[in-house]
Amino acid sequence: MESSKMSNTAVQRQISDHQDGAQRLNVGCGRTPVVGYLNIDNSITVRLARWPFVLKALYQLRLASIDSLTSVPVITEHKVKWADATKHLPLPNESVSVVYSSHMLEHLDHG
Repeated sequence: MESSKMSNTAVQRQISDHQDGAQRLNVGCGRTPVVGYLNIDNSITVRLARWPFVLKALYQLRLASIDSLTSVPVITEHKVKWADATKHLPLPNESVSVVYSSHMLEHLDHG
């Protein structure tokens, strides 16, 4: 790893280190929510995490992956919210002081 690059863990530690009480947003958090941030993601797993028995049934029918199934505790513990960042963020204008996103841009459409 080049010295100019930071590990994902180091970046998360750095952005979680703020103590000023400002609202922080992690857009497209996936399976790596950041403590102290409002974590949002648009995966179907986030929506289904409220009903783990449904996700388990989908897994048994081979309609959901093991990654989706094992993400439920992380999503629940960190209170990850569902939102589609390409359409609307669930916050009022000018209410966030920090926006963080990692490995999300490659998932946006090229349209």
